[in-house]
Amino acid sequence: MAPPPPPRDLHCDLLTYLAKTPARTPEDRAARCSIPQLKKGKVGFQVMAVFTEDSKQAYHEARAQARAFRSLMSTHQKEIALFPFHEEGHLEGGGKISAVAALENAAPLLREGEGRENLEENLDSLEKELGPLFYISLTWNGENRFGGGAFAEGIGLKEDGQELLRLMSQRGIAADISHASDALASDIFSFIEKEKLTLPVIASHSNTRLVHNQARNLPDELIKEVIRGKGLIGLNFVRHFIDDNRFEKIREHALHILNLGGEEALSFGADFFAAEDLPPERYRLHASWYFDDFDTAESMPGALEAITEGFSADLKKRIAHSNVQAFITRHMHGKR
Repeated sequence: MAPPPPPRDLHCDLLTYLAKTPARTPEDRAARCSIPQLKKGKVGFQVMAVFTEDSKQAYHEARAQARAFRSLMSTHQKEIALFPFHEEGHLEGGGKISAVAALENAAPLLREGEGRENLEENLDSLEKELGPLFYISLTWNGENRFGGGAFAEGIGLKEDGQELLRLMSQRGIAADISHASDALASDIFSFIEKEKLTLPVIASHSNTRLVHNQARNLPDELIKEVIRGKGLIGLNFVRHFIDDNRFEKIREHALHILNLGGEEALSFGADFFAAEDLPPERYRLHASWYFDDFDTAESMPGALEAITEGFSADLKKRIAHSNVQAFITRHMHGKR
């Protein structure tokens, strides 16, 4: 029997963990997505998010995480390497983890009171530190200068967001709608069509709202739009986006995306982070943030088997690996 295909993951928060304090290291199990955990989980490709909330500190927090990313690439060269977008081929990096950064919330790109004319310069500066970005989420959970976040119901795309989408299209950076309001996500698709942008749209770490009714999960109409644009949808392992009782419910999310035509879109966006770092009032919102045995990157092979039991070998490979590879080849080679 052939070994299971190595999983590729579209979202983890190791950089947020590392930037909290200089005493932390990429080997710390508390991160849930440490280098040893990623290796044990056979994760060969990992998107690492630069995450900030909408605050006056967003710019400085993003720069701290960028420094953590550069340090990681420098100090762990035997284990991890920057993914070479300019090279055609596979995601494997000679046995190393291939890593690429992404921006979860565009707030650091324009500080309070800063003119829109600085947007391109700020994006240049961030990519100079991080390398080419895989995707940018315009918002987090609230409203910012670019649009409405996942819990900012009814707030769509703003003028700053339009300008950012134009820049992303020029650079081959995907738009991530995992933290967008439904109104913002719909506006993004409409704006892309109106301006004829070559801008792929993904949901890097979102499940389906029909299976589990959470604002951060995707309604069917947005799932269909991502699929229509040949984007990606990464299954999220956080408990309250799956089900209140059992991890295996994630299979229903996968089946629902497949039933909507998502054979070439479905992938992983596990969203592992150190929940214990959350402010106490947010940490206590949920009795447990992850299911036992599926709470670190080590669990990826087992999760793949739980989700794809009975699937064809080709479909398993697509979900674990090939869909991400095809997306990069289709949308990003030649622009990086």
